[in-house]
Amino acid sequence: MTIVARGPRNLLTLQSSGVLVKEIWDAVTEHKDVTWLLTRYPITVEEIFECIDALIDLTEPHENDFIELKCDQAGNTIEDINIETVGITDRIFFMLVSHGKTFCPEETNIQNLFAEGLMTVISECLADIKQGSSDYTNSELHVKIYSAFIEAYSKVGSVDDILNVLDINTLFKRATND
Repeated sequence: MTIVARGPRNLLTLQSSGVLVKEIWDAVTEHKDVTWLLTRYPITVEEIFECIDALIDLTEPHENDFIELKCDQAGNTIEDINIETVGITDRIFFMLVSHGKTFCPEETNIQNLFAEGLMTVISECLADIKQGSSDYTNSELHVKIYSAFIEAYSKVGSVDDILNVLDINTLFKRATND
């Protein structure tokens, strides 16, 4: 499971199959699932996630990286908040998938990993704030996600209300995957 540069233009390929890494990136951004990728290319699940991590490692943060969220609230608890992604750049998408994979290493559904990554990042930011910490500001991903969440949620409620009902022990349990 190694990515290597091949040819006169040093194109990134999976060493075992010669599949272009860019083809995997494009398929993932087009919301192709793991089954489709495994059927289409002679690759493994591990190689798919190695390609996702490679995009993160090989691209620099860009001022145009963004995520736009839409929130609505069906009730009075944190569990009643519905979050929808209405816009996102590939790099942020891949970072959230990778973050989700960290907490759910056995999961292979890319959309589930994205959702897990998004919820975990939001939870980590809120947990920091609840504790009076600003550690989340050390991560570009966390800052972008938190800003998008605050912007979207402020249209339906107050973040202070979320912090008041937030069960910090549940968040920590979620973050440690117990």
